[in-house]
Amino acid sequence: MNSSGLSKLALENEQVLIIFNINTGSSPYTHEFVDAVQDPQLLSSFVSAMSSFMGEVTGEVQKQWKTEYGSDTTLLVESVDWCIAVLSVKRETAEARSKLRRVATEFVDIFEPLKESLYFDGSVFTEFDNLVREVFLGNRISGRTLLVTDSENINPNPSFELPSTTYKIQKLVDLAKQNLSLKEMIPRLDGSLKELKQLVSIAVWNRALSPIFVPEDHDILSLSLEASSEIFARGNPLDLSVSTIRLLGILDGRTSLSRQLEKFTISDNSRILREIGCLINLGYVEKISQERRLLLVNECIISRLIRSCVRSVGEEKTEAIFNAAITEGIPEHPWSSRIQLSSSGGAGVLLEKDMTPIDLDELYIALEFAIERIVQGLSAEIGHVSASLVLPRIRERCHKEWSRYL
Repeated sequence: MNSSGLSKLALENEQVLIIFNINTGSSPYTHEFVDAVQDPQLLSSFVSAMSSFMGEVTGEVQKQWKTEYGSDTTLLVESVDWCIAVLSVKRETAEARSKLRRVATEFVDIFEPLKESLYFDGSVFTEFDNLVREVFLGNRISGRTLLVTDSENINPNPSFELPSTTYKIQKLVDLAKQNLSLKEMIPRLDGSLKELKQLVSIAVWNRALSPIFVPEDHDILSLSLEASSEIFARGNPLDLSVSTIRLLGILDGRTSLSRQLEKFTISDNSRILREIGCLINLGYVEKISQERRLLLVNECIISRLIRSCVRSVGEEKTEAIFNAAITEGIPEHPWSSRIQLSSSGGAGVLLEKDMTPIDLDELYIALEFAIERIVQGLSAEIGHVSASLVLPRIRERCHKEWSRYL
């Protein structure tokens, strides 16, 4: 892996996160993922001017947009009520967009009483920073995570609130130099994996260490927007292993990593996992967003519901019930047209890589509507009491099946 083309790249996709107040023009929250790549105040001014211009042109405030900024930076923008949140990234990912959206919404909810204030201070602001850290790092740091000590992004003099934290993180730095995963560090440190992950999260957030986000078996991965042309470019410019490229070729955003790896006969997955981890860092590969995971739970529910209908009333009546539900749903929920019966006897949804969190939410609502109408159709055939028992059991099974992915 040391000779890989990935090792020559700076392994950070996210650059700067800024939230600024439309009312006051101030930027009460900023977090730099890397060292001073962009001036937060300059970015705030640029996005504010762009937002005002777009509002004048279109006649309405754009809630979600992006723009190129320089040769290798994309600004993802989320406008929520009285604030605008901006995330500077090298590559756009649905995962980054989803996290930015959540952070912006939380900020507005938490600081609503202070929306006319120029400055924010106090413990609530510290708590918000902890929340942002959890949003961006919580689902990425795992027992397989590797820590890098020689990255250009590392702050040589990080500061922490407690001396004990400084001491523990220094021990982490010493162990990281031995190329150990978090799981391998546990016997050499006091505490559980959960406590270690929390400590690593703090260290990474303050740039005392740089991580490689090696995925776990239950992670569901997909290629990010426009990543394919670079990953599969002739000549293999990223110098990926053959096995890694084979795995990347079958990522579908639906299937867990462990099930994908089962399709190959590979004695040692360590290089594949590390290369995938580097690609996650760089934004070429992403863990599917929370909105997409919730959507897949509902897809499981409608698919099992259709199979249950077939067993109860037969294929012909089930198809009629399904078609009636979709036809009724389309006027208010046009995304209903993306719900289809499958050849395997269930049902599913058609998804694209460029679906925004809002699109996924709308499709989720369309699925909820279709599920409700299918149960009503089934009730007309087998009676309300019998039909009412079907959906709770199916929901329980699907939530249990998908709990590890949520």
